[in-house]
Amino acid sequence: MISTTLESIHTRSIASILKEKQLNRFFSCFEIEYCRRYRDMNVRLAGCLAAKLAFIKVASQVSGIFDVRKIEIRHTSTGKPYVLLGQKKLQCCCLSISHTGSLAVAFCGIKNGKIPSPRKKKRFS
Repeated sequence: MISTTLESIHTRSIASILKEKQLNRFFSCFEIEYCRRYRDMNVRLAGCLAAKLAFIKVASQVSGIFDVRKIEIRHTSTGKPYVLLGQKKLQCCCLSISHTGSLAVAFCGIKNGKIPSPRKKKRFS
C-alpha cells in the first residue's frame, strides 16, 4: 500500500512566524541553520514546514499523531530531502519539495505503511 499527500505553504505564513520569533516551535536548530545559508530563507523554511505537514498528514493515516517538533527535514549532499524521525532516517518515506518566491509545496509518499510509532514504548519488567 502506498499513501501520498501534497501540502502547500505561503511564504507569508513564515514571515509571521519570524516576526513572532517562534521558529523553535516549528523547526529544529539544524533546519534553521540549513535555511539561513540561503538568501531566500523564508521560502526554504516554508518548504520544510510544508514537508513536515505533508509527512504528518500521510503518516497519521498509517500510524498515529506526530508532533511537528519531533520530525526533522534533512537533505543529502545532493540536496534530496528526507525525513528524520527520532534520529532515524525513514527509508519508507519519499519526499519532494518545490517552491517559488511566494509558495512552497511538498509531496510525501509512504510505501508499505511502516512508520515507527510516535509514542515512546513502555517497558514492562
